[in-house]
Amino acid sequence: MNCRLIMLLAMLVIILACRQQQNSESENYMRISDNGVARVIEIDSMEVRNPFIFLDKENLTYYMIGDGGDVWTSNDMKRWQGPYNVLHRETTEGIDKSRIIAPEIHKYNNRYYLVATLRGVGNDSCKQKHYNAECNVFVADKIQGPYSRISSKRPILVTDTIAQGTTFTTDFYNVGYLIYCTQTACNSTEAINVVRLSEKCDKQIGEPYTMLSTSDAQWQGSENSSGIAWFDGPFLFSTRKGRVGMLFATEYNGKEALAVAYSKNERGHPLNGPWQIEERPLLTDGYGQASLLSAIDGTPLMVLHRKAVYNNKTRYVPHIFEIDTDEYRLKIKREYNY
Repeated sequence: MNCRLIMLLAMLVIILACRQQQNSESENYMRISDNGVARVIEIDSMEVRNPFIFLDKENLTYYMIGDGGDVWTSNDMKRWQGPYNVLHRETTEGIDKSRIIAPEIHKYNNRYYLVATLRGVGNDSCKQKHYNAECNVFVADKIQGPYSRISSKRPILVTDTIAQGTTFTTDFYNVGYLIYCTQTACNSTEAINVVRLSEKCDKQIGEPYTMLSTSDAQWQGSENSSGIAWFDGPFLFSTRKGRVGMLFATEYNGKEALAVAYSKNERGHPLNGPWQIEERPLLTDGYGQASLLSAIDGTPLMVLHRKAVYNNKTRYVPHIFEIDTDEYRLKIKREYNY
């Protein structure tokens, strides 16, 4: 066997090995989760609970993720393709999609972090001793994934209470924080807490502290003044004037609503508060937790779901609003015109 033939055979072996590796990697890279077929659907026909949209400025593509952890992609936010599974198969083994609640994708220190609540086994009844909910962090080198659970041996957040409605934020020093809601298993008292994370976001630094508590909050300036029963899904933002605000889901007149609070701390760290809730919610009548983003053309937007009943079935339909954050308060202008 001459040298040329040996070289050709060696190259063939290398090519086959590379293809096998690529096929193996593709199983964990934007895997289509809808019976192997990607769909294209307009946003008005979608059902996504707790939608979160991330704009990848490099390829001008929007990524929408919601409960369950599947991802949809779009170039205009009107027509979406998917759903895709971006979670790494091995590191998420044993995690049922129905347990992944309110996931978000954030870019931090040139990596992509997917933060979410991992609901415990069983239903939401505190009668079940094994009921729990914890904050989880997944990490990837690319926006498309695959996202691996950053720690499978221990939870990122060490707490004696149920931790849910997780979001991630950074401060002016580029320090990362987890902000989440707490609830003791058989107690309706809830609070929004914050804890600092390590540089790799794989562990907490120091102890969490409370930003806002339901026991200190109530609706004011309304004939239906009442205490705020619960918090969920906080999201931090700042206005162009530098005022730090926090969106959160709550209840108003017996229905899901979206409210906002602002930090009154003007000299120290804004996360320390104190926080003051606006007298009335931003949106009522079934609108849930929200997040903000800028469109490709720079238009500031807010995305959230609205809970509604169609044909006796509860649906969660994504909605996108144009907003104004030029001054000291967030204002909703109109529904987004795609």
